Amino acid sequence: MTAVAKTAAPRIVNGINVDDLMALVAGVEQDAAKGKTAWQVATSWRGQTRCRAEVTGFTIGGEEVPRCFSFDIDEPHELGGGNAFANPQEHLIAALNACMTVGYVAQCAIRGITLDSLEIETEGEIDLRGGVGDVKPGEYGVTSPPVIVGDRLVTGAMVLDNRRVDMPGGVVRAFDVRSGAQLWAWDPVPPGAPPPEPVRFRPNCACAAARRSRA
Repeated sequence: MTAVAKTAAPRIVNGINVDDLMALVAGVEQDAAKGKTAWQVATSWRGQTRCRAEVTGFTIGGEEVPRCFSFDIDEPHELGGGNAFANPQEHLIAALNACMTVGYVAQCAIRGITLDSLEIETEGEIDLRGGVGDVKPGEYGVTSPPVIVGDRLVTGAMVLDNRRVDMPGGVVRAFDVRSGAQLWAWDPVPPGAPPPEPVRFRPNCACAAARRSRA
């Protein structure tokens, strides 16, 4: 008679191999360096407001793991785009939702909790009214695409006319594209450096900004 050894089937909960997951956790507990990861995405401009992001791999515990993915990004018509793909903000929110989803599913799997469904809905807002003073609803809006100069995003604004004497000014502002911090504000009237608080009821800057190149 020949004895045949049986291999224990892996524990699969919510589609996750719990045995492999626990082995990963144990390995990181023994050597923290195994839990260090590094990620990289290369993004190229594809015309108008379209971009393509490409992933070629990541690093975990000092080991490079090849991966090959690409996805396209665009802006809606209202923001000067072609509306062909989700925009950067939507990708950012989707990534946040996916990260939370993975965490919930994995924790449930470790605890033996089987999920029937899981949905996360997240909303986000971008408010460009900072630094222009008191603004009432509908008085201020960005009507033209901003311009990117180096690591700065420069944008003007449309403000309603003849509503009140202390309307917000059409100040031009620059933001750091990485941190979102406002770097400077320029009031078109009077010329020169603006005061810390832009003067109220100044001209609009509702046209598209452009970078001038020197020969």
